[in-house]
Amino acid sequence: MAYFSKIDSNNIVIDSIRVEDSVVMENGVLSEQKGQEFLKKIFNEPDAIWKRTVKGMSGGINRNNGGEVFRKNFGAIGTTYDANKDAFIGIQLLNPDGTECTTTIFNEDKCIWETPTPRPTEPVGSTWHYADIGGWKRIDLVSEGKRWEYNSTDGWLEVDI
Repeated sequence: MAYFSKIDSNNIVIDSIRVEDSVVMENGVLSEQKGQEFLKKIFNEPDAIWKRTVKGMSGGINRNNGGEVFRKNFGAIGTTYDANKDAFIGIQLLNPDGTECTTTIFNEDKCIWETPTPRPTEPVGSTWHYADIGGWKRIDLVSEGKRWEYNSTDGWLEVDI
């Protein structure tokens, strides 16, 4: 399957759609131009901007068993297309309270926002959240009668349930 992302005037992805390979194949190769023409026609939007994207792309790696590497990241809704890099830029992390996470670092090679410390891997199956104040915290809905809450003034606080 071929995937295409629709880009608005600010280069933000506003839609992603799957198109049958047979529709966009040209001489045995996926044709971005053919896909763009098809989507403009079926949606009756001659000025729309569509860019081909690859499902499973993240940080320059195709997570689908070594599939095609193309445009660094999947063009998901909310990501940005950078024409100079010819890549989709991953969404910047937000703190759990919805404020912008200012400690993340943009990785130019992978076109993603990364945390200054890697996500913990233990215990397996845990849910981890990152925030500017306090870094990574394990978030379990119920863990020994406590849960974690975040606010942009105090950071992570352990709260009784």
